[in-house]
Amino acid sequence: LTATIANPTAWVAAGASASWIVTLSATLDAAPATGVPITWTTSNPALTLTPAQNSTTTAGAASVSINGLNLAAVTTTVTGCVWTTVCATWTLTSVDPSQWRITATSGANQSIPTTAQLTPVTLLVTDTAAHPLPGAAVTLYQSIHA
Repeated sequence: LTATIANPTAWVAAGASASWIVTLSATLDAAPATGVPITWTTSNPALTLTPAQNSTTTAGAASVSINGLNLAAVTTTVTGCVWTTVCATWTLTSVDPSQWRITATSGANQSIPTTAQLTPVTLLVTDTAAHPLPGAAVTLYQSIHA
C-alpha cells in the first residue's frame, strides 16, 4: 500500500492568497488502487480543502483543491490518507517579506527616445533559497533622467 504526492512542496509569499490543486496517487500491490476513500486534512485553518473527502479514480488518483487567504508566514501541511493509515503530505511554506529577494528579469535600465514606449518590466520574487514566491506584492518606482 502506498500513497504519494508528485510535487510535495510549494512556497508562497506571506500575506498572499492563492490556490493549488494537489493530487494523491494510491497503489495496492504496485497497481492503481481504484475507489479507495481519501480523507484530506490540514494543519492550518487558513486553508480550505475541497472536498475534504473523496475517492480514487480508476487511475488510482484523487485531487483536492486548496485555497488560502492572507497566509501568515508559517509552514503548513495538507495530508491525504487512504486506508486510514497510509498517508502522503504536501507542505506549503509561506515566506516572510524579510526573506524575499526581488530581481528584474527583463526591462530594467531602459534608455529610450522621448517618442518611444517603455517595454514591460518583469520582476521575480524568490526566497533566500531561490524558490519562486507567487502572490508577492511589490511596488515599482520609476526614475526619469534627462
